[in-house]
Amino acid sequence: MKRTPALEHFRSRTLLPTATGALRVERLRVAQDCAPHDHDFAEIALIGSGRTRHHSMRGEEKLGAGNVIVLRPGAWHSYEN
Repeated sequence: MKRTPALEHFRSRTLLPTATGALRVERLRVAQDCAPHDHDFAEIALIGSGRTRHHSMRGEEKLGAGNVIVLRPGAWHSYEN
């Protein structure tokens, strides 16, 4: 059985510099579908590995390693692996 690699992406919870002048970045590994949700922060997601279908008010997009998405606070989205 072929195993699909999990989606791996990086996001920043803030667009404002921290006290040290750097953005706070989180590394996330998504191994299953992610239900529609929104955030109270801007999200910049860089797809590091894997593939997914990204759903948002703009419709569906196929994303893979090297793609970047930017979401404003309150914008809903989901991932379908």
